[in-house]
Amino acid sequence: MERQTVAESAFEESGIIQRLLQFPHPVEYIDKCLKDRNLEYNRLHGKDMKSTLSRNKKLCLVLDLDHTLLHSVLIKNVPSNEQEYIDSDARVISSMLDVQNLYRLTDRYIKLRPFIRTFLIQASSMFELYIYTMAPYGYAIDMARLLDPENVFFDYSKVLSRNECTQKGQKSLDVVLGGDESNTIIMDDTESVWRRHSENLILMDRYNYFSMKSSGLKLKMDDESTTDEDFKTGDVREVLQVTRKEVLKGCNLLFIYSGAPETGKTVFDSRKLCEMAKKLGATCCTDLDASVTHIISTDIQTGVYHWAMKYQKFFVHPRWIVTSNFLWERQPETNFPAYDFKSTEC
Repeated sequence: MERQTVAESAFEESGIIQRLLQFPHPVEYIDKCLKDRNLEYNRLHGKDMKSTLSRNKKLCLVLDLDHTLLHSVLIKNVPSNEQEYIDSDARVISSMLDVQNLYRLTDRYIKLRPFIRTFLIQASSMFELYIYTMAPYGYAIDMARLLDPENVFFDYSKVLSRNECTQKGQKSLDVVLGGDESNTIIMDDTESVWRRHSENLILMDRYNYFSMKSSGLKLKMDDESTTDEDFKTGDVREVLQVTRKEVLKGCNLLFIYSGAPETGKTVFDSRKLCEMAKKLGATCCTDLDASVTHIISTDIQTGVYHWAMKYQKFFVHPRWIVTSNFLWERQPETNFPAYDFKSTEC
């Protein structure tokens, strides 16, 4: 279906497009004019939308598609034995809808994230929902209809694709009607596409269903809070920052380098993990002393390990930080002993 915005319709009625076509401008210039006009329309209409959100005490929630709300793969890329398993359920083929939320379209399989529709129903009472994907617009609309068959949450103005990106490879809240950094929360599995709005981002664990082992992580959200904050002056970035800093508050971490690749021991990016831990409220130490509460390492064959055991300090694998970050909750250290993990990456 061809997509036409109100701004484009107004362009046609006023004859502006016809006049533009008479000028010796390349197609790219005309396309830029249309985009600029759409952005201006979005800016003006967004003010009304923002007022409505404030009046209804709602925020904006921007949701990524692939690996966040669902997992989609081309059928040709699915191993034949897995295709046989999927196709053995006739309901997936005949009715398109299965109780497990597994779909087969012309060229691809789609699996919705477990309980995603329940999540959308609950979230819609507190948020205005948007889809924002780097995929083409046609694909985005198809996925929106699978997620929302009754068109309750996502009308066409709330489905954004790479067509709307104002900067290549980057998503922006500029194109979200009524949304800005002060009233919008983002849920996406890819951090790099939100460089301008990283403070608004809740980084999701990637959902994989086809030919991949899921890590089993689930995002725990406190969606039952009844505190009546000052909605008009609040800023979601501050709320996210304060909430995030409570996760590892009081933890003093010391990172111990655990060897090089040729030794067969795990190597991890302590700088990146330290930055993650700081956002969670932890302190990264440089000296081994009594103030240290946690040793972050992957190798128990060190003198530091014996020191930690002697003085009853936690000695944990780096995944303890990563998992706490995904779940927004400090994880039991006993679940992350360094010697139980064999992976060479973190």
